[in-house]
Amino acid sequence: MKASTFAIAVGATVSAIAPIGVVNPSGYVTALAELLGQSSLVHTIAVALLAMGTLVLLQPVAGQSLKLRLVRAVAWLAVIKSLLMLWAPALVESVTDWMTTLPAWPIRLGSVVDFAFGLLMLWVGRPDWGRIGRGGMTWPPVTRERPIMRETLIVVAFLPFLYYATLDGIFHFRGRRVSLSEHVIHVVIGLSLALVFPPP
Repeated sequence: MKASTFAIAVGATVSAIAPIGVVNPSGYVTALAELLGQSSLVHTIAVALLAMGTLVLLQPVAGQSLKLRLVRAVAWLAVIKSLLMLWAPALVESVTDWMTTLPAWPIRLGSVVDFAFGLLMLWVGRPDWGRIGRGGMTWPPVTRERPIMRETLIVVAFLPFLYYATLDGIFHFRGRRVSLSEHVIHVVIGLSLALVFPPP
C-alpha cells in the first residue's frame, strides 16, 4: 500500500467525520459511543487499521522526505492504536465514557483540530503538491516488488470487515434503527477502506 494512498484514506475519513463534532457535538459523541460499543465492529476496524499501517511501514523507502516521514508516523500511530483496541477493549470504553462527560466546547475544538489534520493528510497524499524551496516535497518513486503479496494481505484483512459490516448493516435496517450520523460514519469507513485496494 502506497503512503500517499494511506494519507488520502486517513484524510478523507477524518475530514468527513470531524465536521459532525463541530455541528452536533452531543450527537457525535453518542454515535461514536454506540459505534465503539460494538465489539465485533471495533475489532474489524482495528484489524483494518493494523493491516493498512503495517502495509505502509513495509513499503520500501526510497527517500526520507518530510511528507513520507509524516505519513509513516501516522502509520505507526495507527498500528499502536489498533493494537490497543484489540488488546485493551476496556480502554476504548473508558475513553468514550469520559467523552460523554465533557462539555460541548472541547468536542468542537477537538473536531476542528481533527478536520485540520484530515485536510493536512489530504494535502500530503496528493501527488506533486506542496513543493517547498528548491528541493521540493515530491513523493519518492515506489518500487513494485512483490505486489501480489501486498494485494493478498489487503484482501485477507478486508474479509473480516466485509463479514461483520454486512451483518451490522442488516441489523441496523432490521433490528435497531440508527441515526443519520452513524450511517454517515459507516459509509465513510467503507469508502476509505475501498481506497485501500489498488487499481487494476
